[in-house]
Amino acid sequence: MPEWFSPPAFLLTHKQKPKHNLEKSHEQNHEQTPKQDNSQILLAQMQWSEIKLFYRQHLSYSKPSINDRIALIRNSSTKGVYRKLQNNSVIDAGLSGALSDVLSDDLSDDLSELNQGINIEVEAKDSLGSLGEIEASIRIKPIGKCQLVTGLVVAQIARGQGFAHQLLEYIKPELLLEQAYVFAIPELESFYQAYGFIVCHKPDNDIQQLFLKYQQPDRPLILMKLVSK
Repeated sequence: MPEWFSPPAFLLTHKQKPKHNLEKSHEQNHEQTPKQDNSQILLAQMQWSEIKLFYRQHLSYSKPSINDRIALIRNSSTKGVYRKLQNNSVIDAGLSGALSDVLSDDLSDDLSELNQGINIEVEAKDSLGSLGEIEASIRIKPIGKCQLVTGLVVAQIARGQGFAHQLLEYIKPELLLEQAYVFAIPELESFYQAYGFIVCHKPDNDIQQLFLKYQQPDRPLILMKLVSK
């Protein structure tokens, strides 16, 4: 079952939140302790590292951005699989560098004072392992006032199960909110046509400029626009 995942917004919210607001929030909400809050932030950073690793392994030329909306399909039967990746450099980078990279200095200081970093990392690792391995993903990239569907990828071992169709069906309501485009490879033209995309010769200017940048003689693309309501 597809699910939305938008860790950057969560991380940036905490990064920009002043220390005194954090303290006030903790005082008002006794159910969410600083330890729990920081564990969630670290988990989000680890998940973001996991997504970047997934694309690096399966679609290396398509790099996710912190501004993308991301839809994922995970395999519940692989829960705990990321425990074996605890020594992986990408995941470890999320553990060792997440706090300094994505949190404000004040919040990092708070964590040092709490001296609970190890417990937080363990909890975040356990939470990541309980999610299941990513099998497929698709992204919506904001381009000016438009949206670009990009980064559709299904892991090779998970192909043939209709995951690409599930992902596009899942994000379509979001695509109908604003003009949506896709730069399709020729082999997928009919796939996108089935979901209301047609070949477009007069796109939005921002989309046109980006398409000209991506278009290459050895890797032709088809510019398509969503028209179905």
